[in-house]
Amino acid sequence: MSSVAKYGFIIFVFNSILLSVPEMKNIGDFIFFGLMFIFSIYSIVYSSILIQFFKSKSVQFLILIILINFFYWIIFHEFNDIDAIKYLSARAIQFFIISVAVLLNYEYFLSKFPKHLAYFVIILVFIGLVINPDFISNRYLGIFWNENAFASFTCMSFAVFFLQAKKRTNIENFLMIFLIIISVSTGSRSVVVALILCFLLKYGLSVRNSLYSIVFIIFYLFIINLQLSTSFNRFSAVSLFDDRILQFKYAFITFLNKPFFGYGIDKYSYIDMELVPDLIFGTIISAHNGYLAVLVQFGMIFGGAILFIIVRQSFLNIKRFISKQSNNTFYLFIIIFGLLTSFFETLITGINEFHTILFLFSLAILNFSYYESSDNK
Repeated sequence: MSSVAKYGFIIFVFNSILLSVPEMKNIGDFIFFGLMFIFSIYSIVYSSILIQFFKSKSVQFLILIILINFFYWIIFHEFNDIDAIKYLSARAIQFFIISVAVLLNYEYFLSKFPKHLAYFVIILVFIGLVINPDFISNRYLGIFWNENAFASFTCMSFAVFFLQAKKRTNIENFLMIFLIIISVSTGSRSVVVALILCFLLKYGLSVRNSLYSIVFIIFYLFIINLQLSTSFNRFSAVSLFDDRILQFKYAFITFLNKPFFGYGIDKYSYIDMELVPDLIFGTIISAHNGYLAVLVQFGMIFGGAILFIIVRQSFLNIKRFISKQSNNTFYLFIIIFGLLTSFFETLITGINEFHTILFLFSLAILNFSYYESSDNK
């Protein structure tokens, strides 16, 4: 049944992208709930897979997070709290989908999946250019509803080609340049972070990277002096961070209101609007910070434990990369990029969210690569 795990995860990831296309929302929701149902049955019928899931060192961190979620639900929620049950169930099945994909199809997801993902994004970008070809006048979003989400897709796809070990073909070079142009045109400030991170992972602190840095700074200074809405222009406009600062402030105030045990498992990326002044009520949407989102949701004790597991697991993989016990740079990029951008986005906390799925998947597949190597068995 490895093919069910393989294609189930592919659909899960691709569907999280399609959900950012407004016209695909209803279809995307149907696919998501269908996957939840299929993998619920899958875990019951194929109990041997479930046993393998619980025994694998590679995904033990996911099991610990599920257990924390479960005990939090037992202690702080009523058994008939439907929203809490839905969140808990979806989180558990999300982890199960990720885990069985890694355990049963490791080779495919390590080597081939990243490019398949990149090509899927590229197809959607070209469709967007046909429908909405003007990517210069304003922040570009193609066929998607949100520029920042769009930038996440294109940055990941750019990283696939840029960070690959083997020599790129001319077509791959073209696609890589095309993706970075589109990424910058979205105006998302995370693109600047992604670019810097890609070059550091690819070339390290080298003379070559120093030269690239000089070229980048010259190009950056040139672009920000033009009347554009690119990622460079928006990154240089410090005032544009004001909205994030306000949301951090009231997310933190919300956390302080219930610091120890949070607001509840169903309160994802939550801000208590009763604590927000009427004057700015409409401008405060959500935490826009993955770390604060978890602390508001679960509180300092349970949320702190979840964040400790995630951060610890991330740094273990970074340490293995530095000591050359891991060489998959693309998945490491996803982890570090997720940790950094979660200071101003909620990219490590969602369930049916593109970057969250890839972030957790990257931790699991790099773990599997480490524990299944001959030196660590």
